[in-house]
Amino acid sequence: DRWSAMLDAGATLVGGKLGIDLGRIAAGYAADLVVLDPVAGPPLAAANLPAARIFRFGAGMVRDVMVSGTWRLRAREVVDMDMAELGGRAERVASALWARMS
Repeated sequence: DRWSAMLDAGATLVGGKLGIDLGRIAAGYAADLVVLDPVAGPPLAAANLPAARIFRFGAGMVRDVMVSGTWRLRAREVVDMDMAELGGRAERVASALWARMS
């Protein structure tokens, strides 16, 4: 369908620019994956997908996240990351960004 064709075209374009294979869950492809628990509603179809993205999906629906083939969030719990270290890094990066914007 048209929606799938647009996603495939985007993956091909971005993957070509980055020099990596995108757009498939298969060996050799960059594997970032987000699993959602969407709000209940009518079955998803090409005709209602744009509205569903606005009204049914959001950050609160994220259940699991895989980055480069490694689970980083499972059942809404952070996996294998030092949150104190991550917080310190975020603080340093934010401070440097604000300093550049001043």
